[in-house]
Amino acid sequence: MRLLIAFISSLFIVYALFGGQFSNAFQYSMVFVLVGVVGMAHGSIDHIIATDVLKIVPKNRKLLFIAVYLLIIALYVLLWYISPLTSFLLFILYSAYHFGEADTSIIGQNLNKVQISALSLSYGLLIISAIVFFNQSYTSEICPVWFTKILPSHILISSATWTFYISFGVLLLQNIVYSLLGKIPWRKNLLFLIQLTFVTLIFILLPALVAFSIYFGLWHALLVLKKEFYEVNKIRLINTSKEFIWALTPFTLLTLGAMMLIVYFGSATAHFTTIVAISVLAFPHTLLMHILYSRKLEVKN
Repeated sequence: MRLLIAFISSLFIVYALFGGQFSNAFQYSMVFVLVGVVGMAHGSIDHIIATDVLKIVPKNRKLLFIAVYLLIIALYVLLWYISPLTSFLLFILYSAYHFGEADTSIIGQNLNKVQISALSLSYGLLIISAIVFFNQSYTSEICPVWFTKILPSHILISSATWTFYISFGVLLLQNIVYSLLGKIPWRKNLLFLIQLTFVTLIFILLPALVAFSIYFGLWHALLVLKKEFYEVNKIRLINTSKEFIWALTPFTLLTLGAMMLIVYFGSATAHFTTIVAISVLAFPHTLLMHILYSRKLEVKN
C-alpha cells in the first residue's frame, strides 16, 4: 500500500513542479475527504479495539468506555479554555509521538522501548515542524489574534525551523545506526525511506492544506486503518472489507458531523478552530493507539 500512496503523492508533486495550481475548492474538498472522512474513520472503531482487540475493557462495558472517552475529550476542551498555550504544546507533543509511533512501526519491531520512543518522537517532530516550516505565511494567517498574543507567530515559526533541522538530523542518524546494528530489515527500511522522502517533498512543494491532507489521510490514517483491519480480522471479529467499512461508518459520520458543527460556529477562525477540534477528538485515540503499539501486536505493514 505504501508504494500506491507514493505513486499518488508523486502525481501531486509532478503537477506542482510543472506549475499546477490547486483551487480553494479542490483544497477544501481534499480536507473534507482525506482529513474529515478517512482521518475520522481511523479512530472510529476505538471502542472495538479497546474491548475486542486489547481487551482492556470488558465487552459488556463498551458504553462505559465511550463515556470515559468523551470525558477525556471534555476535559481537554476545558484545558483549551483554561490554558490555550498548554493545550497547544500538549497537542504538538502527543501528535508528534502518535504520528511517529504509527509511521515508524514498519521499522521498529526489533527496537526496545527507549529506541522506539526516540525514533517516534524525532519522526513526529519532523512532520509537525515541516507543516509550519514550509508554510510560514499560512501559519501566520490562520493563527487568531488572541493566540498570537500568547504565542507570537515569529516564535512559533522559528521554533519549527530549528526543530525541523534537528529532528531531521537525529532521525537520519538513528536510521543509520540501527541499520548498521542490523535492527532494521533493509526491505522495510527502504519502504520507510521512500515514505520519508515523499512526505518531506509534499510538505516542501504542495500548499499546506493539500500537503497535510495527503499526509494525514493517506500516509497516516489509511495505513492505520489497514493495521486496524488486520487486528480485527485476526480475531475473526470482522472478516471482509465491507464489514469493516460498515463498522467504521457510525462513529465516522458522528465525528465528522461534530467537526463540521464546531468549524461552522467558529467560522471566523475556521482553520485554527479545526486544529483545536482535531486536538480534542484525537487525544483519547492517541492514548489507545499507544497501548496497541506498546504491546507490539503483530502487524503486517
